[in-house]
Amino acid sequence: MTRRAMGRRGVTLIEILLALIIMVLGVVGILALFPGALQQAAESMEDTQSAIVGESVAHALVNALRNAEFDKATLQYKCVLVHDLYSSDPGANGNGERGRYEFILPKGDTTGATPNPWYHFPSASKPPPADPGAKVDLANWDAEADNRVFKLGGDGWMKATTDETKKNDPTDAWTQFGYSINVMKVPTLDYLRGKPKPTVPGAPAQTYQPDEVERMQKLYEFKIVVYRIANAGASFGGGSAVGGGQGQEVRRAVAVMTKRISVR
Repeated sequence: MTRRAMGRRGVTLIEILLALIIMVLGVVGILALFPGALQQAAESMEDTQSAIVGESVAHALVNALRNAEFDKATLQYKCVLVHDLYSSDPGANGNGERGRYEFILPKGDTTGATPNPWYHFPSASKPPPADPGAKVDLANWDAEADNRVFKLGGDGWMKATTDETKKNDPTDAWTQFGYSINVMKVPTLDYLRGKPKPTVPGAPAQTYQPDEVERMQKLYEFKIVVYRIANAGASFGGGSAVGGGQGQEVRRAVAVMTKRISVR
């Protein structure tokens, strides 16, 4: 074979196959980065939205406690939480009560013998007016198995569409999140129980009574749990705690925010 003939020789089949293999390996390597990037984007969205929801609920609780009403008979405060929530049975018109939730702050242990109890809000999947909460043992509490959750109401028209299709609309992020609240009265002045009061000389000795200490303590600790909710049904808190399929919902706790707030 002359040198001119060798210069005109084409690419062999083996060389084509090797080139294709190298190209495929490169493309596969690039494509392998996409699932991780998509997962990171989803987690970033969850983190951002859950932080916004948690901060928003915390600010609403501050306003609720600032305007709380004290009941002298029960020694408890009644508060009204005004927030984006869907907190009652949809009813005949499919609207239910949105944006307003009445609840009663818990008392501490008046004997001082045991730690103050935690209470969960809402107390039921359809909370009563002036919800007193439900006592909960946080050490053994499974947040994702508890179906007592406030769902964000979202836009009215979007909510109607979501309820009609029995699943979340991927374009409406707010209806894919919810939250619940756990609260405990902080025993800031428990050490005063039974202790003598300051008195003027010659006055009879007096001690701090449990009811007095209860009235004086005004600080509460809140744990706000934010959930990512998918495939939600139409009713408040409806569906199974963990599951899938039509009419059920899958909840996942994505953030917990702790905040201490005082009443006036």
